[in-house]
This record gives sequence, structure tokens and C-alpha cells, in this order.
Amino acid sequence: YLNWTDVSRDLKAEAMAAAEDADVILFFGGIDANLEGEEMGVELDGFLGGDRTHIKLPESQETLLKAL
Repeated sequence: YLNWTDVSRDLKAEAMAAAEDADVILFFGGIDANLEGEEMGVELDGFLGGDRTHIKLPESQETLLKAL
């Protein structure tokens, strides 16, 4: 299983630039199967053994939403 991420892109900066001239911003956030699945070994706040430990958005999404 491979998971490709383009680390050369600054996605937060791209989102901020796109939102700069916008009249309305629609934010679609959440998680995918990479974070939540049976017995996943994810070590992030809010996840334990593939289960959610709270309903809050992941910290990176909360930070982006506040900035927008």
C-alpha cells in the first residue's frame, strides 16, 4: 500500500490565497480511511486503535478553518 503526498505544495497557503478574494468560503473537512479503520496504528490526538476518542476535527483542519 502506497500513500502519495506532494509535500512540495503549501496547501494552507493555497487555500488562504483562494479565499482572499472570495465572498463566501465553503469548508469541507473530516477524515478518511487512512485515519479511521479497524486496528489502525495511527498515533494522533483523537484516535486510538482505529477509533475516534473525540468528535473534534483534526488539529490541522481546525487551524485552517480558524485562519480562513
